[in-house]
Amino acid sequence: MMIYIGDLGFKTNEIRQYFDRYGILNAEIEKIIDKHPVMAVSLYCLHRGNILTPENQMTVCKQLSKHADDIAKALIKFILPDSELYVTQNNFYLLCAHPEQAPSIASILRWLTRANIDPNDQITFCEQNTKYVDDIAHAFDLLFHANILHQDNCYFCKKLFNTMYKHAEYIQGVIVALDFLHIANGLSRDNIDTLLADPQRALFTAERIALSNSQVMINKSIFRSNKPYLDFCEIRKAARIIGQGNRDKEEHGVEEAAHDDQDSPQNRFRFFSKLPPEICIKIAGLCGEGNLDQNTAEYVVKQTFDRPQVNI
Repeated sequence: MMIYIGDLGFKTNEIRQYFDRYGILNAEIEKIIDKHPVMAVSLYCLHRGNILTPENQMTVCKQLSKHADDIAKALIKFILPDSELYVTQNNFYLLCAHPEQAPSIASILRWLTRANIDPNDQITFCEQNTKYVDDIAHAFDLLFHANILHQDNCYFCKKLFNTMYKHAEYIQGVIVALDFLHIANGLSRDNIDTLLADPQRALFTAERIALSNSQVMINKSIFRSNKPYLDFCEIRKAARIIGQGNRDKEEHGVEEAAHDDQDSPQNRFRFFSKLPPEICIKIAGLCGEGNLDQNTAEYVVKQTFDRPQVNI
């Protein structure tokens, strides 16, 4: 019987014919094809990479059985017609170590291979940034669909990798900034160059670029889908308010502030005049809904803390 294997683009008879052609269609493989066709796709991909060993077959069919779909979707990326990847044992180990994120990791490896990034650096990069691999894969996809990445032009692929590799603490800020530019139709080569030139300020730069577009100024609501950006706005506002409250001890004195109208909007925040600035910075960085990591949030606060106060 011939059946389609999920949305993987394979038919069971194609897998069966392939294994038969190479003389490895035994009873065990037949059983896997009939009962677990998604696993059969993974075995097919491993054989294409010359790493279909008994140990790897056991890993796919036993140890990773709960993640069969994710592993298959990841391994398929290594055998696409336009792929320059090949499945290595180290790549397979990496996917097995993070099965739920395997499709995203495979996408990242695909782009980095095209950019001729050292294979060991590729694996190190993914291992060190497992928290963000889904977002990193999304960032590469954004650049691809904006016609920024091309097979014959690896400049931006290398530049994005080098930026994230050297400034891992600001990866999330860079990714959120790219998504912000995407929403604002601002993903151009010049804008990306400007953004990546200073990854610490990526969010500030993206906002400046996007809001310079008059159409965006009219319709800021389009950014409501970008929750990290909304946190950026809330944290920045909180930093200005808390910063002003902290500076009140210098401008008015703590004792004088204590006798002011306790119900005034300004005085509600003079509580912060009694705290050290570093504590106020920590507090401001915790505002929002938790969609920004600590490094990015605290950088936003530090860049805004001494700015003039917003209306409250």
